[in-house]
Amino acid sequence: MPVYEPAVAPLPAGTDALSTSLEEVALQSPVNKSAGFSTAEPPGTPFLAGNAAADPLDGKTVLVVDDSPTVRKLVSITLEKRGNKVASAFDGVAAIKEIAAHNPALILMDVNMPRLDGYQLCKLVKKHETTCDIPVLMLSGTDGMFDRLRGRLVGCAGHVTKPFTPEVLIEAVEQHMTQGKEV
Repeated sequence: MPVYEPAVAPLPAGTDALSTSLEEVALQSPVNKSAGFSTAEPPGTPFLAGNAAADPLDGKTVLVVDDSPTVRKLVSITLEKRGNKVASAFDGVAAIKEIAAHNPALILMDVNMPRLDGYQLCKLVKKHETTCDIPVLMLSGTDGMFDRLRGRLVGCAGHVTKPFTPEVLIEAVEQHMTQGKEV
């Protein structure tokens, strides 16, 4: 039986996630190729190379990736009240830097973002040996079977549908952070 591979922009041939620069990853998105986006990162910045071990709250950090400042703020306030440290990014390319800097215990990400969407970012996170065990939850306004299946195929652990209540968000975060620690 053939395996369905979701339509996510592949990494350039002959490279792996560690050797691919942020600019190369971001520009692989078909949207970015036509729009000419730049990541404002110097060429050669390696994917997920950072000082993650230096984060004093390692294991309690949740990364929120969403192009809506309102959603990022709402999620941050809700999770900080529960004792979590929250880092945030406005899109997938900015999230790469935050992952390297904070070594999050969980990543909450929107599906539809500029430069590098949620599916592409999740696929990169799950393929990289240092981040493959981080649970990823999709935050999305779409709740269809295809959207959930596509998320699962790239490694997403769950799906929180927008709009969501603080209780639903907290329950999903606590469930997946607990599962991540048991592994």
